[in-house]
Amino acid sequence: MGKRERLICLLEEQLPEVDLETAKRAVSQAVFLTTERESCDLFKALSVHVEVEYSLSEICFCKAESQQDCLYGTLAVPRILDVLGKRHQIAYVVTERYLIFIDNTDFTGRMIRQIRVKRAQQRMRRERFLYYFMLELMAKDSVLLQSFILYLAGSSHRRESATICLYNHQNHPAGGS
Repeated sequence: MGKRERLICLLEEQLPEVDLETAKRAVSQAVFLTTERESCDLFKALSVHVEVEYSLSEICFCKAESQQDCLYGTLAVPRILDVLGKRHQIAYVVTERYLIFIDNTDFTGRMIRQIRVKRAQQRMRRERFLYYFMLELMAKDSVLLQSFILYLAGSSHRRESATICLYNHQNHPAGGS
């Protein structure tokens, strides 16, 4: 679990990092990453009204709910090497201008940085950015499923192959987070 930083990017080519005041003045839409503790202050600064009290530690599943002024959702993402264990717990808010992620770890930050590297030449809106975010979330799913199939097939040789496959993908991801 890495140190989490606040991150603000305008949804323009190169996805430039900016400060809060620049993002508020900009014509472009923006993506924000903040922690649970800082989220209320960010919501106030952006005039975002979320009608639900949340605690990241209580997020157990993925959902999205429509509210009067925004879409609020949660993501409970399995850790690649511990699918049945603790999950990455993320909340998100989508407004007319902003996509806000709330995460107390560096998981979402790593994904945003990968999107910035892979998709930097593409001007996008918050919907497209969310789409790319979901693609990054699912990038390792096929490798994980293949490994479980090998594991469930039964032989010790196949179990070793599945473990090696997961280990190699975790340490040398081909475009995943």
